[in-house]
Amino acid sequence: MRERKSSLNLTLAVVFLLPLRPMHPAAPSQSTQPLRVLFVMWGFPKVSETFAFAQMTGLIKRGHHVSIHARKHVHDPVHAEVEAFKLLERCTFGPSLPNLSHFDVIFCTFGNTSGIKWNNNKSLLDLKEKGAFRGLLVSGLHGLDWTLVKKRSKKELTRLLKHTDLFMPVNQCFVDELTSKGCPQSKIKLLPTGINMNQLDVTRRKKDEKAVNLLCVGRLIEKKGHRILFHALAQLTSMYPDIMLTIIGDGPEEKTLRSLSSKLGIQKNLNFTGSVTHKEVVQHLAATDIFVLASLTARNGDREGVPVVLKEAMGTGIPVVSTYHSGIPELIKDGERGFLVPESNAEALAKKLKFVIENAETARKVASSGQEHIKRFFDLESLNNSLSYLLINLATRKRPQKSRR
Repeated sequence: MRERKSSLNLTLAVVFLLPLRPMHPAAPSQSTQPLRVLFVMWGFPKVSETFAFAQMTGLIKRGHHVSIHARKHVHDPVHAEVEAFKLLERCTFGPSLPNLSHFDVIFCTFGNTSGIKWNNNKSLLDLKEKGAFRGLLVSGLHGLDWTLVKKRSKKELTRLLKHTDLFMPVNQCFVDELTSKGCPQSKIKLLPTGINMNQLDVTRRKKDEKAVNLLCVGRLIEKKGHRILFHALAQLTSMYPDIMLTIIGDGPEEKTLRSLSSKLGIQKNLNFTGSVTHKEVVQHLAATDIFVLASLTARNGDREGVPVVLKEAMGTGIPVVSTYHSGIPELIKDGERGFLVPESNAEALAKKLKFVIENAETARKVASSGQEHIKRFFDLESLNNSLSYLLINLATRKRPQKSRR
């Protein structure tokens, strides 16, 4: 990269993850009877859903009996956790649910999963309402799922709030919205997604002094803000002709984005890799200078929760640039742990990226602060302790006072 007021070898990385105010109760005593937990998902194993793998393996490591059921078998690149813990051997697929009476907890990874109709034309919510199973019905809330849930009729939303035993939103923004819909606070526990710092490569790579490398990790969908990012990139190429943005991920917007890059004349500044493994994402993060997340609210209302990859970028020690969107400001304070701009504003994004590029020392200090914040509040082991504690505590209170065979 060329010399400016201060020199900085930068790789701009676009990532899609979100954090929030954490809660870390102490790990429960493992003398407590292990729980039988069934994760229910639409598709498994999706390479973009690393947080789900982390929760599954976290419960397994804490002695719980974890099973998985998915409607569809997804043939994405296989995550190392899926292989190491042989998660596919714990998984069943198809339109028929397993016998739910065998489980203490039915864990809907996404909040809208409880409304999926199975081959008996009954949803988990229908079955819970009719007393077909006695286990806890638990739902995570991550982004699009909460958007879809909010669009349900008042009657359906009331049923959901009544028969779901616990909601676990990933940010305070969703907690507040859930409360405003009439959900009792006793049924809401804020639980952010965590990251495994041991899986990150915090060794910074020496780059070409002339190059500014950008990295974008996330599905190619509207809410990730790729279009805004491309327009911002087009404003930077005259100042930094060697700037490069690598796009990791696939999705329905790929054709549109490739066409847009041609119209903007930035094809030579872009590299589309498609979907890659988590290990490869980590390698790209270690070789990048700035992490950029241009998240925005999609036209259908879809929003981020708190993107995991954003936390991974911060944990790697990279300066991150993102937007005032959904739960992201709960993770990043502008100029302290990262940098923020209004969503859907390409000019502001380009200006902020230029500031980070031109102010190397400030960027390093902010990145260091962000890294420490991730270490302190988003440690995966601590958050998995919280998850185990929450489920054990709730199951103990709900469990009939008689011995189980």
